[in-house]
Amino acid sequence: MVAEEFIAAAAAGDSVKVTQMLSTGIKEKTGASGVQRYVAGQLLPFFATFKELAKTVTVTPTAGVTGFAFYMYGVMGMNELRPFVIYVTEEDGRKMVANILVDRFVEGRHCTPGAGGWKCPDFSDTRP
Repeated sequence: MVAEEFIAAAAAGDSVKVTQMLSTGIKEKTGASGVQRYVAGQLLPFFATFKELAKTVTVTPTAGVTGFAFYMYGVMGMNELRPFVIYVTEEDGRKMVANILVDRFVEGRHCTPGAGGWKCPDFSDTRP
């Protein structure tokens, strides 16, 4: 899975692989120096103490493009849970990371931890 491979590269501090996995569109829009600043200043530090993914992931289709958004938590350092979102889209027949939001909890998309376990969004009612 592209999202897991991206997380593994970020946790290993592999800025080259992380950057290669980003979509061409986001790299062109952001520019090389902007991508480098984000990867070095926010992304790699976020994953520096990454231990594993929490046992919950919410997946939704992306709006307007072919792909998915993965709403996850990383188990970090002293077992604290930190939310993040990875958007994976298809670009020229390849799955690429179109965006990643670290330390971003999205109400109605992320599961929430509680005393009785995880409470996850219910997408079963799709009425408008």
